[in-house]
Amino acid sequence: MKFTVCFLSAACGVLSLLAGASAQNSSHAVSGKKPNIIVFLVDDMGWQDTSVPFWTDEKGQPVKTFLNKRYRTPNMEKLAAQGMTFTDAYAHPLCTPSRVSLMSGMNPSRHRVTNWVRQQNQTTDQNSKNLQPPDWALNGLQPVGTPAKGVTKRPISGEDMHYNMTRPFATAITLPQLLKKCGYVTVHCGKAHFGTQGTPGSNPLNMGFDYNIAGTEIGHPADYRGSKHYGKGFNHVRGLDENNYYQDDVFLTEALTQEAIKRLEAIRNNPKVAGKPFYLYLAQYALHSPLDERAYDKRFADAYKDPQDGHAWSPREKHYSGLIEGIDKSLGDIMKYLKDNNLDKNTVLVFMSDNGGLAISGRLGNVDSNYPLSFGKGGCMEGGIREPMIISWPGHIQAGTETNFMCSFWDLMPTFEELLNPKAAVKEMDGVSMLPLLENRKGQKEHEYLYFEFQELNGRQAVRKGSWKLVHMNIRGEKPYYELYNLAADPSEKYNLLNKYPEKAEELKAIMLEAHTDDPNWPLF
Repeated sequence: MKFTVCFLSAACGVLSLLAGASAQNSSHAVSGKKPNIIVFLVDDMGWQDTSVPFWTDEKGQPVKTFLNKRYRTPNMEKLAAQGMTFTDAYAHPLCTPSRVSLMSGMNPSRHRVTNWVRQQNQTTDQNSKNLQPPDWALNGLQPVGTPAKGVTKRPISGEDMHYNMTRPFATAITLPQLLKKCGYVTVHCGKAHFGTQGTPGSNPLNMGFDYNIAGTEIGHPADYRGSKHYGKGFNHVRGLDENNYYQDDVFLTEALTQEAIKRLEAIRNNPKVAGKPFYLYLAQYALHSPLDERAYDKRFADAYKDPQDGHAWSPREKHYSGLIEGIDKSLGDIMKYLKDNNLDKNTVLVFMSDNGGLAISGRLGNVDSNYPLSFGKGGCMEGGIREPMIISWPGHIQAGTETNFMCSFWDLMPTFEELLNPKAAVKEMDGVSMLPLLENRKGQKEHEYLYFEFQELNGRQAVRKGSWKLVHMNIRGEKPYYELYNLAADPSEKYNLLNKYPEKAEELKAIMLEAHTDDPNWPLF
């Protein structure tokens, strides 16, 4: 029996309200034009994988770490200078759940896509004698109304494919669908990874996008190099074959950027849609593995081959650093395009990562990959779920501001919904609209708590409320345990305060029970 979640978005209503009556009460309805929206999503970028500091001291002053001094991201610095930097932004420990949350406004505990997806009806949970993978939304996100079996179009090629989902999936009205109803032209470029291979959800065109560039079911490229045709086999990046990217050896990050800009130009020059606002979802495959020679970006990587800060630089870290600088160039190219075409002042630009950074010893040669945060991608410690986020909207967001507002991936959809329809009644969403915060006005609602869960590695949970965080580890193992931290004083999660503050621990345990949706295959308690 399939598990589905239906999200019923508020209709945009009479769109002219944005240019008429509601303009009197809404600062974003300047001259009646809806803003363009760009979500610039990076894969596996850690909280400190940038020259922009996201760590602040007890007085709220930015603290630069050796990682901030290592990486060169001048365009992220420009974006931060003209927008708002979020020091306490969160994602899920893995990519697909975060992306589904962005698309639906739901926490993974609601939409039930709690792991990355790949092949139809097959779990990607780690094999373990202690863990029965939950029979949850294994097939990822699908459009509302998707039957369990039928015929769909394969991404890129458009060929008919028969599918038969015998395992559960989630459904939702998606962000691009909402924006389309509100008159937007919607563009997907890069990594999709919403639904499993051969299902409707694997094709961004079924998810509310008008255009799809290189988005399929795959979660990472087989190769970043154009000379290698972006790899072979399952993880070959499709959809760039007919251009000169192979012949000219154009790096994948650059190719996607060029294609995104070409599509925006085509929209601007198309009389049928030229006057419409656009939504660009530019989801780069970088910084995801592979991190060997297949990720060698000759434009940047060699500048990082020698240690300059007393920390060893492995070959993997050299490639990783090159990927970071390539991402920053991509961001800069998008920002330049907006400015050159007088689009920058009427565009909301969101920069974020789908989870925390990698925390493998083979990257840095030590445990400091996400310093000062602990661990990384795939875990519920801060290094796995805290991500770098910056939002710019000139004339609306005060330039060069920083906030410790606790926010998440599932906050973007209600934010955009309120932006387009101030009177919208948000339903079936766990996120809160951040529009009051962005516009520096009263009425900002805060999360009572943020909840995370991850089924691999014997199962993990975490809940953050205020500065307090409780983690539940090794849930299905022989010796499950809890740890309690005060993040304000201890962002590195070094000092377990469980025994010192038992009442606080019990309070957060109760929240875990409330937030988790139990399943017979996954009895947490």
